[in-house]
Amino acid sequence: MRNIGLTEAIAWAYDLEWYQISGPSWLPETHFDIDAKVDRPAPNDEMRAMTQALLANRFGLKAHREDKDLSCVAITVGKDGPKFKASEDLGESTFEPTPKTMTIKMTHMSMRMMARILTEAMGKPVVDLTGLNGTFDFTLDGRNYASPDDPGQSDGAYMFARAMQDQLGLRLENRRLTVNMLIVDHIDRTPTAN
Repeated sequence: MRNIGLTEAIAWAYDLEWYQISGPSWLPETHFDIDAKVDRPAPNDEMRAMTQALLANRFGLKAHREDKDLSCVAITVGKDGPKFKASEDLGESTFEPTPKTMTIKMTHMSMRMMARILTEAMGKPVVDLTGLNGTFDFTLDGRNYASPDDPGQSDGAYMFARAMQDQLGLRLENRRLTVNMLIVDHIDRTPTAN
């Protein structure tokens, strides 16, 4: 991991989203290079467990789980169902925005990955409640979705919400949801030496 924020490292180790991590205010701003080696190829679940051990041993991470109510945006399937199909082949997820044409092409995109992208775009937690598994390919065209607050300029959140509903059959709904959090009880800002 190169120049990774501790929040991001913890989120990867515990397979969580950044908003599920609660800890000291300096946590997301403190970056490190983490270079660890294993003696054999290991699946992600094992790598995550090893990263948890590394964070505990080197940074003194102590944490507990707790449910909290958060203001979120939920992705749900509209009443007519999804208007897109599953990816026909295997491949890496891609997210290709083209600001000039106001289009976004996504390939091999899971709903969880889409929720992550939308979380960044909307600045608040977006949670996948579609129940759709697998990966999907689709393109969103935002040219006809100018924000009603400023008709001359498109607003990303408004465009996503309208285009997703019209073109993909998905809805974005504001909800209060119970989210399982990882509460950081202790973590050292400086790790133990190599």
